[in-house]
Amino acid sequence: MKKILSLLISLLIFCINTGVVYALEVPAGTTVPVMLNNSINSDSLSDGDVVSIRVTEDVYIGKQKVFAKDTQGVAYVAKAEHTSHHGGAGMIAIKDGKIMDVNNKKHNVQIAISTKGKSKRPSSIFLSIIGVLIILIPFGCWRYGEPATVSQSQVFNSIVPAEFDL
Repeated sequence: MKKILSLLISLLIFCINTGVVYALEVPAGTTVPVMLNNSINSDSLSDGDVVSIRVTEDVYIGKQKVFAKDTQGVAYVAKAEHTSHHGGAGMIAIKDGKIMDVNNKKHNVQIAISTKGKSKRPSSIFLSIIGVLIILIPFGCWRYGEPATVSQSQVFNSIVPAEFDL
C-alpha cells in the first residue's frame, strides 16, 4: 500500500512539475480574442457555411494557459445575404464557433460578427418622380449593391458561454 501511495505522490509531483493538466475548467464568460483566417464576402457565403478562425493571443485563467495563440477554430455563418439587383446590399452575420483549449477539448464560443454592405438603391423620391418616365425612357437603375466584407485583420472577442450544444 505504501508503494502505491508513494508512486501516486511521485506521479502527481511529476505532472505538476511538467505542466501536464488533466481537468481544465473554462468558466462561462471567458473572453477569447479571435480573427478570421481569410477575408470573407457575403456574395461567396451561404447560411450555415463554416469559416476558419484563430486565437490571436494566449488566454489564461489564473496562471494556467487555456487557449494558445494561433490555435485554429471554426465559426458558423448564421446569415448571409448576397447583393441583389435593384441595389440591395449584402449582409453577413456570424454568431457561433468552436475552438480547442490546450488539452484539445472543443469549446463553443459566441462571436458577434455582423456587417452590411452599402446599398445602391435609388431613393423613393427619385423613383416616384421618374416613375412615369421609366415607361418612356429606358433607365438603368438595375445596379447591384456592395457586398458585405470582413477583413481577416479585424479582431473579435468571442465568449465561452454556459455549456450548450450547437
